[in-house]
Amino acid sequence: MEKENHLSRAKAGDGFYNELWRPQYHYSARQCWVNDPNGLVYYKGVYHLYYQCVPDSNECTSGDMHWGHATSTDLIRWTEHQSVLFPDKVGKMWSGTGAVDRYNTSGFFSDTEDGTGIVIAYSTNTQHIGIAYSKDGGFTFTKISETEPVIAHPEGVTEFRDPHIFYYPEDKKWKILVAGGFVRFYESSDLVHWTSCGEAQEEYRTECPNLIRMQVEETGDEKWVLSLGGREYVVGSFDGKRFIGETGRIDMNDGPDTYAGITFSDMPDGRTVMISWMNRWWYAKNPEGIWSGCFSLPVEQRLCKTNDSYRLIQAPVKEVETLRRSLISEEHNKVYSMGENPLAAIRSNTCELLLTLDFERSSGFELDLCVGDGDKSSLRFIRDEMRFVFDRSESRLGIPDLKVKFNPREFIIPRDSIKNGLLSLRLFIDKANVELYVNGGYNYFVERIQPSDDSRSMSLSADVSIAVESLKIYELDSIWNNK
Repeated sequence: MEKENHLSRAKAGDGFYNELWRPQYHYSARQCWVNDPNGLVYYKGVYHLYYQCVPDSNECTSGDMHWGHATSTDLIRWTEHQSVLFPDKVGKMWSGTGAVDRYNTSGFFSDTEDGTGIVIAYSTNTQHIGIAYSKDGGFTFTKISETEPVIAHPEGVTEFRDPHIFYYPEDKKWKILVAGGFVRFYESSDLVHWTSCGEAQEEYRTECPNLIRMQVEETGDEKWVLSLGGREYVVGSFDGKRFIGETGRIDMNDGPDTYAGITFSDMPDGRTVMISWMNRWWYAKNPEGIWSGCFSLPVEQRLCKTNDSYRLIQAPVKEVETLRRSLISEEHNKVYSMGENPLAAIRSNTCELLLTLDFERSSGFELDLCVGDGDKSSLRFIRDEMRFVFDRSESRLGIPDLKVKFNPREFIIPRDSIKNGLLSLRLFIDKANVELYVNGGYNYFVERIQPSDDSRSMSLSADVSIAVESLKIYELDSIWNNK
């Protein structure tokens, strides 16, 4: 039975969306706990973001997990709706994915206008898999069963969750990839009756898997990318029964603070776009306010060939540019020496910074963010080692676990990512969130910080000197302006 939703408990004008550390252009629920994104799907002009939530709490300790729901027409500005999945006799609602049944293979949509609809595969805390479908465009769902699992976990298997559902036209069948532990495959012609079609692949143990069909940009060859919780990925092939990896595990994010990333299904333009939970379990259980948890920017992924392997190039979707409210700083073709700060006039904690340096004419440098009285987070580049180091230990108000765990965080950028002699950074600051894209997205880095609200200064300092080809800083709009 449906419970009172957190939306009905909220009153207009209560000061929501302005709290300390509340992101202004990353999606967060109005007043509840959220974690994994679920069932990302595009259908008839609308992007649907479902996600794990505890509607009556800003903590996950109750475990009364539902699927929350938000929609957007531009991937950036979201409207929150009532929850769509509720605990039942099988268990509480855990993670899963969604897709569009375009051919009414299930028969669920025979009485809809065009014979299509959204289907979702979800898991429960009892480690079973369920299926639900929506005839109203994704706002309400009917479960195939609320008393029995659609796919029960195999005997003796205790980790069986986070299904990824997709249609495989070569077999004219639906496939479900189930993990939580080792990856297993199931298939169905009607979304109701499922059979095992692939044995457990012990080399791929993960939560929240995604298996994505992609083209290699340089060659046009088809490859399949297996995402392992949005933290790592493997490039290989898929024959409908088994995934065969051709690479080792490759880091998807160099920062510590994304998890459970999944991609949108049925994108109208063929893009591969992922959203991740912007948190980690080591410190997620410390509520940030009446709300807790948010999601990354939507990130477009492209598969490219490197000298001896493959690489996902990741960048924020182009729609992010619609957030640019004003250009607050711009410089071109200037050299700054040690002691000079081209960012001295900047005061912002909701901005986008684009910096391009002449690599051969530049030394190492330090970029300090959200600087205030005894407060800062710093990004340092050690040029000789091609190494970035992010340090959040001086983020003055931060949760102790957050300041210590994964700190400092380091990553190496490959020299072949330097194109035309230029090192480029694209950095997003959103009050308590930092997203960094290096050299067009060759490296992607996400980290949370928790500064004082009045810590809004920035500093860029060179070890010797830096040659700035281009520097632009945009103040970004809030997606909550109409709230």
